[in-house]
Amino acid sequence: MPDRNNLKLLIPTAGPTPAKEKAEYIIKLVKRLRAKALILHIVKDVAETEKCDQGKVALKIFKEAGDKFNVEVDTFLRDGELLDTISKFAEDYDVDLIIMGASEEGKMIADWIVSDLRYKTDLPVVIEPHGFGTIAYEM
Repeated sequence: MPDRNNLKLLIPTAGPTPAKEKAEYIIKLVKRLRAKALILHIVKDVAETEKCDQGKVALKIFKEAGDKFNVEVDTFLRDGELLDTISKFAEDYDVDLIIMGASEEGKMIADWIVSDLRYKTDLPVVIEPHGFGTIAYEM
């Protein structure tokens, strides 16, 4: 059983738009759990400069939310296949929980990711539903 004071939550981000929609809500959740956030953006190829730049913007949004709410946030930009990269990263960093957000366009993708990811890792995967993070959340 993980020590609640040392929980590490892996939060993959899909880019700046979802990050803007969800970062503060997810960081507040991380704070509530007294955990550390490991924010991961994955590109298929780091040579794709535009996608890397978008990933860096998304990571910065989460970092700023962490600063705003006094939550420890580490950010990572990786290349590779989405599910393999998530599961390997989770193993390498001894992650306790994976939190993924579903965008309006990505509802089906989120279902596919979670159903396939469960075969690549034994970790629990939580999906933050589309629109839920935009509801006011007070601690």
